[in-house]
Amino acid sequence: MLACPVWNSDEHFKSIMSKVHGITHGANRCYIIHRICLNISFLEGDVAEIGVSKGGTLKIIAESVSKNKTIYGFDTFEGMPDLFCDKDVSHKIGDFSDTSLERVAELLKDNKNVVLVKGIFPESSDIVSDKRFSFVHVDCDLYKSTLSSCEFFYERLVDGGIMLFDDYGFLKGARTAVDEFFKDKREKPIYFSENTGQCLVIKLKELG
Repeated sequence: MLACPVWNSDEHFKSIMSKVHGITHGANRCYIIHRICLNISFLEGDVAEIGVSKGGTLKIIAESVSKNKTIYGFDTFEGMPDLFCDKDVSHKIGDFSDTSLERVAELLKDNKNVVLVKGIFPESSDIVSDKRFSFVHVDCDLYKSTLSSCEFFYERLVDGGIMLFDDYGFLKGARTAVDEFFKDKREKPIYFSENTGQCLVIKLKELG
């Protein structure tokens, strides 16, 4: 890690992080999300996060992205569901249950463009079935949920839109789902490093 991380001189980012202290990832991962939001603010399309937990990264997105975008946050708000396969070995049913829809709504009460959607994705996706997206943050950890997110959102990404996968470098299920889905696509996951575990995919413009 840099002796003096670049975000130490970013006052806007530091002010956002002060609002989510203790309820989200470290600054290195959150800064990636913040900077992506600044870039995609100039694209058409809304924003989604799958796997909201306590709402920390959703708050960062809401404070960073253009206010004319609607931001959808999908979660059970009850912890990990029973959706495991042999690739999901790092969690158990009920992990991350120390949250609630009401608690996250309170954190985001000043962010009027955020819509919280309770349920298991993609069963809960009807609300955005006709939407296009410029940024999708996938932080659902599990193989099936990650794969479902790829299947649903990839075709709804605008050209230049970004999907960011939080646990690609840390969790086998998430990594396997991403690799399987993009195996036959022109877009290939860009893995950052073991410092954040994140990877992103940028939607390419159709040829011809």
